[in-house]
Amino acid sequence: MKGLSIFSRTKVEDEQDTHSDVLQNEKDPSSLETMSEEMTALKGRLLSKEYEVQSLKDVLAQKDEEINRLKDKLRVRDLKVEVLRTDVESAWKKFDSFLSVTSPDRSKIEIKHEKEHRKEEIWGMARKLDEIRFQPIFRPHPATALPGPPLHSYQSKAESDLVHALARRKKLGMLVDGLEIRHEN
Repeated sequence: MKGLSIFSRTKVEDEQDTHSDVLQNEKDPSSLETMSEEMTALKGRLLSKEYEVQSLKDVLAQKDEEINRLKDKLRVRDLKVEVLRTDVESAWKKFDSFLSVTSPDRSKIEIKHEKEHRKEEIWGMARKLDEIRFQPIFRPHPATALPGPPLHSYQSKAESDLVHALARRKKLGMLVDGLEIRHEN
């Protein structure tokens, strides 16, 4: 071993000694028992660590559920706050418009123009409501229609059924659909 110092020779010899000791320990039955005991202990520690990891995962899942629940609660709160904010803003606008209507600084022309505009809005809404309410209902009459008053567009289906039922039954004092028919002579 040329060029090696004393320290490096001893280090190489020590490594060879430890390697030979390991080989002897593997062949020794008592060392195999200790190794199997160590392996069993390591397996036990591994199982306990796996159990701890699983329990931590369960806790994490519970925390995630709690976070999601709190986020949902926060969204609901934000929606309520937004609704309240819009309500407050509309109340302030109404208050401001009331103040502007009642303020003495406004000219009569502005007030008259605003009243006309509001009347037009009200009449427009009333016309739309009338169009919806009195929209004619076109129902074809069957060929075997019973004699009786015609079905008018303003009558509902229940009213027309009652009129037809009354036309079919003409017995005096008989109740038809909760109504008593009376004929006056």
